[in-house]
Amino acid sequence: MIDFNFVKRGILDFFDKYDERKIRFFGIGEPTVAFPLMKKIREWVHETTDGDCWFELQTNGYFSPSVADWIGKNIDMVWISCDGPPDIQNFYRPTKHGTQSAEIVEKNIRFLASQNLTLGCRATIGAKNIDRQPEMIDYFSGLGVKVIMSDPMFAAVKKEGEETNTLEEINLINYADNFLVARKVAKVRVFSTEVSLQLISTNKQSISAELVFRILISQPMDM
Repeated sequence: MIDFNFVKRGILDFFDKYDERKIRFFGIGEPTVAFPLMKKIREWVHETTDGDCWFELQTNGYFSPSVADWIGKNIDMVWISCDGPPDIQNFYRPTKHGTQSAEIVEKNIRFLASQNLTLGCRATIGAKNIDRQPEMIDYFSGLGVKVIMSDPMFAAVKKEGEETNTLEEINLINYADNFLVARKVAKVRVFSTEVSLQLISTNKQSISAELVFRILISQPMDM
């Protein structure tokens, strides 16, 4: 787990160099497994900036009601990784014990959607949900979500001597076609949708950047 003093030094260096006051909690695994440290960092930054700081959390949404309550009161933007209705979510994101995660994630999405923050859901699109993207708009809408982002699933990079697992490698044209249909549905639902797949020509390039101090708060860990 990351050292608190190391985090403080990094944040102070960032604040000294840039005017932005934005902090993002994320992890290779799940940042809320280090919840006490996350709270400690947030409280210290809040005091250091006299309350003038924006906080973001990227999470799998699998946490207790007490953690959800704290997030609702202390985080400005939350991205929850959720791949769609329960049958999809439970297939792609079971807990580390092999149990279902959808019920708890749904509950936390509904709760955070009712709080004074910006809530978005990030869906990874694989073979199981590529044709269900329009349906997923209605699903997330029913949970109170108004911002959605999707990422296509790619085959894992193989190690030397290993065969590449292409089971979930999807056709990107099929992904894009279904995304465009889903986007039309989203417009009717007054949604904001994003796609992470960016097509950049050799003659014209559009680049957007946001200054955010990102805290990789935890070691890899499943739900």
